[in-house]
Amino acid sequence: MEHRRQQRFDTMRNLMKEDILDAAFQLILEKGISAISIVELAKRVGTSRVTIYKYFNSIDEIIFQIQTKVLSDLNVYRDFETLSGKTGAEKLLSLLQKYVDLFQTHHEQIRFTAMFDHAYHASYPSDVLQDMYRDFIRNMRLPLEQLIAIGMQDGSLAKNVNPKILALTLEHSTLGLMQHLATRRNVFTHDSMEEDLLILEQFVVTFMKSLTT
Repeated sequence: MEHRRQQRFDTMRNLMKEDILDAAFQLILEKGISAISIVELAKRVGTSRVTIYKYFNSIDEIIFQIQTKVLSDLNVYRDFETLSGKTGAEKLLSLLQKYVDLFQTHHEQIRFTAMFDHAYHASYPSDVLQDMYRDFIRNMRLPLEQLIAIGMQDGSLAKNVNPKILALTLEHSTLGLMQHLATRRNVFTHDSMEEDLLILEQFVVTFMKSLTT
């Protein structure tokens, strides 16, 4: 009996936490990171500030949890073992094509990451959040480095680059381009999703040509 009661409590708590994160995500997309507050978030959720603080210590903690959740959703590396192709180059091409697909299905999430990077470009609000976020990002990169190393070993990728540096270059250039395309569509309303996808596909082709031997 006590066990079932605890399960119901945990379920309700998790649901409330998700409601808070979802509401904050929508508010940020509507108004920007600097424009939201705990008071406004509580009103959107339909609860009190006290309740929000039972789940999170600050608005920054909420934002960082959204960012890690979004990046986890965008993490194409989790399908590392199921990438199509036999060589490292073919698997890398498969991975980059997944990025193109993600842009179409997770456009708003990508726009959020751009807003996050802009808001915290100078510094992080605390050492705890900084360490947590850096560890999270570091763990995301490892499979990509391994994939590039495989391509160099089997001869399908050029061997004159450092796998770690190439992984960072690939991460920053690909995500940076997607962020730019995702944010500019709010200004340039004539831009279409089809045009953005063509730009990303051309980027993939150009990047792969520069790496294959």
